[in-house]
Amino acid sequence: MAALHTPPAIGPFTARVLRDDVDGVWVAECVQLPGCMSQGETPNEALEHLADAIGGVLTVRMRRHIRDTPRLDIENETDRTVELAV
Repeated sequence: MAALHTPPAIGPFTARVLRDDVDGVWVAECVQLPGCMSQGETPNEALEHLADAIGGVLTVRMRRHIRDTPRLDIENETDRTVELAV
């Protein structure tokens, strides 16, 4: 049985937070994930929503990468390591 280990951390991510003068809301965007942004009534709320958005973007990227990876035939093997990029 394989030993359990903690996966490597993803990040850290840098967030840029600014007030939208037109709508009066706070906007937070992730610098490392262009287009990944969210908003909220307060800076903290915008950051909380951004955390959810980052999770969503990473999930979509991981699923897309897995879908585009050639099918593996590992039924007769006991262990296989595959690199997945996000």
